[in-house]
Amino acid sequence: MPRHGRVIAVANMKGGVGKTTTVVMLAEALAADGNRVLVIDLDAQASVSYCLAGNELLGKLIREGCTISSFLEDVFVDGSRRTLRQVIRNQVSTTTRGSHLLDISLVPADPSLRYVERHLMAALVKKGFDIDALSKRIWNRMEREMPPLRKEYDYIFFDCAPGISLMTEVAIRSADLVLVPTIPDPLSTLGLSAFCNTFWRGPLAKMTPLPLPQRIPYVLASRCQSIRAHKETLAVMQVDAGSNEPPYRLLKTGIPQLAILADVCKDRAGRTFQAKYGPVITTALNQLLGEMKDILDGHPS
Repeated sequence: MPRHGRVIAVANMKGGVGKTTTVVMLAEALAADGNRVLVIDLDAQASVSYCLAGNELLGKLIREGCTISSFLEDVFVDGSRRTLRQVIRNQVSTTTRGSHLLDISLVPADPSLRYVERHLMAALVKKGFDIDALSKRIWNRMEREMPPLRKEYDYIFFDCAPGISLMTEVAIRSADLVLVPTIPDPLSTLGLSAFCNTFWRGPLAKMTPLPLPQRIPYVLASRCQSIRAHKETLAVMQVDAGSNEPPYRLLKTGIPQLAILADVCKDRAGRTFQAKYGPVITTALNQLLGEMKDILDGHPS
């Protein structure tokens, strides 16, 4: 049966809310379930690239120019015919499914990405383009790049940088599903509704030549603890998500705060998925995957 891969953007205005861990966990959980997964890192911190590829391989890929930064510069500044497929690195995860490595591929990021958008804007302004034209050019290019990748992979993740950028906007507006990981505490959720409204409704959402996102975002409660602050914040989020015009939906499954998650990005020992994550996180991830698949299939509970 031919694939038609689903595109999932993972984004939040804030950093430090479990975004990198979420991408790695979901990518590995889906791959452990027999899926082919591609992760495209759009965050200049390159945390998910480091977690999946490790320091040595990531350094090699950066030196060889096999990063999203190099791709963007080559295509939009130098006019190269390079394709996104040419910067994909296959089989980056050391986590296994039985005796086989998980089938996870990566388009890595590197710290230069934080300057690339500025460089692109400067280069295209000199050619007479404005910011909307630049957004549209990037959108059109990614619209050409994604169909063959959808046929090759079952799931494609965009790991978006904190805040709002051109690439984050393109990723969110092109995704089949947008996940917004957040810690259920007052500081982490501050501005959550405003971030969601920026892309989904109101004047800011329409101040772009790009189409609106396909569906309302889904918030994933991460690092959940059985403490009063988390319980109270989750209750407020449930009210917001259940309102007549909700800024977001709230996933029923949350990811608990466990010590094992602190080592997710350090664990390159080649263990099985179940051994790496343990029974509690594995169960939560399986429940979360079920929710996500129902949403993507148009049957949210």
